[in-house]
Amino acid sequence: MKGKIASLAGAVAVGALMMASGTAHAAAQNFDIYTTDANRGGNAWGTLVTGAAWNECSYAKLKDDANNALSDNAADGRAAVAWLVYTRCSDGVTEKTLLGRAGGSGTVVPLSTAPEYDVRNAKVMVCLTDALYCRSSR
Repeated sequence: MKGKIASLAGAVAVGALMMASGTAHAAAQNFDIYTTDANRGGNAWGTLVTGAAWNECSYAKLKDDANNALSDNAADGRAAVAWLVYTRCSDGVTEKTLLGRAGGSGTVVPLSTAPEYDVRNAKVMVCLTDALYCRSSR
């Protein structure tokens, strides 16, 4: 009887560990960032989703819903550009993937929800043109 109880207890413990490891530390971060402190220029908003904690290797993408967008709020001739910035787990190199570009005052575009895999430290960055007045979600 003791052997069966010990065996059952061991199986329950292993099952609990497998269940715990099977439930990833998925995280979601809402963001609403402007390119300037004056809340002018470009504005990106939405939800960044990762399959694990921010600094662990997993996937990163924007949530698949209609609440992700980028707008260009200034009539300055520059486009608002949003990027997914991350560190590749394979070699530690920082990369960025274009999420969207909105050109022309009052223009609003949806952001890409395509995932990037085997990445960590993901964040959303919004800039005017390619690298002017950039701000990030982290």
